[in-house]
Amino acid sequence: PLGRRVALGVIAASVPDLDFVIAWFSPLSYLYNHRGVTHSFVLLPLWSLLFAWLCAQLWRGGPGWRAYFGVFAWGIGIHIVGDWITAFGTMFLEPLYDRRFALSTTFIMDLWLLAVLLAGTVACLVWRTSRAPATVTLAVVAGCIAFQGWQQHEAVEFGEAYARAHGMRDAKVSALPRPASPYNWMVVVED
Repeated sequence: PLGRRVALGVIAASVPDLDFVIAWFSPLSYLYNHRGVTHSFVLLPLWSLLFAWLCAQLWRGGPGWRAYFGVFAWGIGIHIVGDWITAFGTMFLEPLYDRRFALSTTFIMDLWLLAVLLAGTVACLVWRTSRAPATVTLAVVAGCIAFQGWQQHEAVEFGEAYARAHGMRDAKVSALPRPASPYNWMVVVED
């Protein structure tokens, strides 16, 4: 049923953060391994299959694991992409490769994106028969992230101008998002 799939989609979008249990054993290990194997596109099919199979076992006589596989794949995938846009990044290729990939366009808890997503959720609940609220919400979220990317580019250019003005030829410039505003950036100039 659609209601069950929607509820499972919400659960699926939370599945990658099950790695919080690592913190019970070692906070340092958690920081090192968070957004690792549970946030991996390499292991996404395995996680999706595992949770789809569990659902098929829970609702025996139901549609079977195939009906749930896509729900979990999309939910887990959107979580991974959502973490990719933050400065902490995610290890897409774990366990094959432990490099973190990060766009660093969005603060870890972006209030603007949260507001857009909450408004979109409410709109979807009000206009249940229309796909328009979900489509508009997705477009606005993509636009917000693109705007943040542009602001990051501007912040890096500001840092590069600073480096040039101070004679730092080989300086490495980066910009990290800060809370509350897409205009709030920490510009780092390393020489």
